Amino acid sequence: MSRHKQLPVEVIADRANALGITVPVASSGERYLTPNDIGKILNVTGAAVKLWIVNRRLPATRAANGFWRVNVSDFEAFLRTRHSTLKKSVFIAGAPADATLEITRAVEALGHQAVVPSNYTDAVLKTVNLNPSLFIIDVGSAQHDPWKLAKKVRTTKAISKIPILLVSSSSLSEADTDLALKLSIQGFFNLATESSTLTAEIGQVLSR
Repeated sequence: MSRHKQLPVEVIADRANALGITVPVASSGERYLTPNDIGKILNVTGAAVKLWIVNRRLPATRAANGFWRVNVSDFEAFLRTRHSTLKKSVFIAGAPADATLEITRAVEALGHQAVVPSNYTDAVLKTVNLNPSLFIIDVGSAQHDPWKLAKKVRTTKAISKIPILLVSSSSLSEADTDLALKLSIQGFFNLATESSTLTAEIGQVLSR
């Protein structure tokens, strides 16, 4: 569970100090934090925070040294907005237990809800009923046909436009890459080599 769910926004500076984060004061008297500071507070990557800044979800300015800095007051307002916004549902299908746990943590670190269906039929039924914001399918599963599920999503009218992110512990074959293009897959993530940027990748897909 991400820390910001339990974090009163009015004590951001105190929480930062408790984590060993120094909260500098600008010449204007305003306190500010770096993207990495905020990532530490929210238990997400600094890259994910920078993505919020680039997408203009979190106000920030560049210091003289070229690095981003965020006023504590803007960060508090950002958290209030996130707290008042309904969580997005992200479906995780076909991944082994360890990968499912890793993906779930990444989704929850962004403040959203991870839903893990019991099987592919259950996944399609729940997707139609809950209208999730993202479908994550493990294409390395040996027990199921992940492409059957992706095709089902794309051919079911009520859910055909939902973004799909493919994940696997290995690379996609050329044939699978062609199929992913035909199915308008939003992206592919290699869990074996890119796990440190998983949260940022999911955040990027959800922000489109």
